[in-house]
Amino acid sequence: MRNSAKYGALVAMGLMLVFSSCKKTTINMDDSNDPVFRADGTIDGQAFSIVAGDDNAYMYTGQTMENGVAVYSGKLDNGSFGIEMSIFDGAVDIPNHNPLTMLPQSLTFAQKSLYPFATLSKDLLPNAQLINSVEWFVNGVSVGWNDYNIMEPGKYEVCGNVSFTDGTSSQMCSELILGYQKNANCAIKHFLNQEGQFKAWIDDLGYPIEKVHWFLDDEFVHAGLDYATNLGYSSYQLRAQVLFSNGVLRSKNMVVDGTLSGKYISDFTQFETSISTPLFRDFSLRLRLTQNGVTYSSENVTNNDAKAEIIDLKYFGKNANGLEVYKATAKVTAKVKDDVGSAPKTIDFITTFGIAIPK
Repeated sequence: MRNSAKYGALVAMGLMLVFSSCKKTTINMDDSNDPVFRADGTIDGQAFSIVAGDDNAYMYTGQTMENGVAVYSGKLDNGSFGIEMSIFDGAVDIPNHNPLTMLPQSLTFAQKSLYPFATLSKDLLPNAQLINSVEWFVNGVSVGWNDYNIMEPGKYEVCGNVSFTDGTSSQMCSELILGYQKNANCAIKHFLNQEGQFKAWIDDLGYPIEKVHWFLDDEFVHAGLDYATNLGYSSYQLRAQVLFSNGVLRSKNMVVDGTLSGKYISDFTQFETSISTPLFRDFSLRLRLTQNGVTYSSENVTNNDAKAEIIDLKYFGKNANGLEVYKATAKVTAKVKDDVGSAPKTIDFITTFGIAIPK
């Protein structure tokens, strides 16, 4: 039997993989017997209905980070049956952007890739003949030597600890955006002659630049599109902080070898651009179905013909963590599949859903 409205929809920060630690708290609602959050439809032709407030069903909302990218989620769940919808952020290279103004009415579905989004390889470095080995670190964790494939989209800090053939070593870190469309990009180019005269400039890759700040060994040294100086007989960390005309902010790095021995470390931008993929995840949808103790995900199936239409989106209130929650009415048709090879399930439903999206 349906509970009264004050128990009708509970919004908490329990999200995706952290439900065991979530705290359920109530959002105050107008006095009404109408359910606020629900989903009604079919799974492989079998009807289902789940309503917040009935049979211990709750509406959970929250935000998390996956591989450095924000994910906005909601889950309607009663403990044995649940539907979770998550929207991946887009425009990840634009600081302080407003996802609400960019959210499309028709959402595509995120899916896993069988191919890497980037291959970190010693042999792809332009001076590979002078390099003995490279230990790669991704987000501070060592992932191996010389070659490593990044298989998931995200915004990563990639570091290379480079050991040269003469026994010396150097390290450099760079930000890589993979599997998301970049609204602007660039690379550092440089020249160093026998007299130590050094010049670096930005290859804008066709995107207009507003300004560039240059840092040498973390000290600000110049503002301008290029930077020239005389270098001593040493190794230097060079960083360019680039602001593009459309608001994109990127930092690019390289190690400069003042000894003229060729022991530089080039800008890692090439790893962002060396593999072309159509699987951009910007503002795409991930649908998860929990049924009979098994979780099925839209990521495990090719959903090119699937549909997810946002019919209406209105502000609802704040959840227990102070996050902005929106009430979305949507119609969704998709296939979902578990991780162990069972046949895909087709789910077709209309829902009024809570989802935590920042303004």
